Amino acid sequence: MENERAIRTATNRIKAFQSAREKEIDEALAALMQHGQGRRFVNWLLTLGRLGANPYSGQALSTMFNCGELNVAQRVLDRLLRVAPDQYIKMLKELENERNTDNAELARANGPSGDEYADADNGG
Repeated sequence: MENERAIRTATNRIKAFQSAREKEIDEALAALMQHGQGRRFVNWLLTLGRLGANPYSGQALSTMFNCGELNVAQRVLDRLLRVAPDQYIKMLKELENERNTDNAELARANGPSGDEYADADNGG
């Protein structure tokens, strides 16, 4: 009887420790998403996991590896959406703005005359 009580007490303490650790991870992720550099880092992690890509490669071992990467990215995204959904949306908007800026820059460079960048290419 005494042994069972000690086991229950230890089990409850371990569960409390695990819960506290999970809360620390959530707080760290939320803090990371408060900053532009943190959002860029989280986006990089999600990109490494090929989030949104099809893991199928035509070869069983490569497909399994890709599925593993995708699983990690999906778990990060799941936690992110639970902890800081507004910051995730902000990150997506920042990425879209960055893409639009990059595309506009490329369009100017490939414009009708292309003269804007001609002097820089020729050292002048």
